[in-house]
Amino acid sequence: VFNGCLSSTPGVSSVHFALRGIWSAADEHLTRDSDAYWRLQVLRNMTGHPAMRGSGGFANVQCFPINTLLRTLGRSVVDFWVLDTEGSEADIFAHTDFEAVEFGVLAVEHNGLPGRKSEVAEVLLRRGFERVARDYRDDLYASPAYFATRGLPFPACPPVCVDGMFSEKLEL
Repeated sequence: VFNGCLSSTPGVSSVHFALRGIWSAADEHLTRDSDAYWRLQVLRNMTGHPAMRGSGGFANVQCFPINTLLRTLGRSVVDFWVLDTEGSEADIFAHTDFEAVEFGVLAVEHNGLPGRKSEVAEVLLRRGFERVARDYRDDLYASPAYFATRGLPFPACPPVCVDGMFSEKLEL
């Protein structure tokens, strides 16, 4: 078990973490454009609500780059990585050494926020990933090199859900 978080910087760092039960989040990511911020606003006056269990305080949490964690585990390949950090996804990807670790498929939450979505896309497309599926809250990226190395077919773009309707065309 790893008791820490992923660093959004190139080295070891720490974050001020709000201890709010299931709505816990790094304090610096509790901005007005984050889901966690609005959930806290709604639940703030709901004393005793099960989702608000937790001390209500803050803790400094040590964060490590994903490459450091994977090297410690002796891993150089990650087949499938889901990243949902309520706002720091693009920074985490920007400081990930994609030469040291091979990633196959990445699922990334952006909560439908255009700025967050484009920041993630910019980082991953620049590193050779292709967006292969999306919905309102998440995008799925895949590495053509990962699939080619293994002789596997590259994931075809499936029909995607757009505003509750299915579309045969992936819109980037």
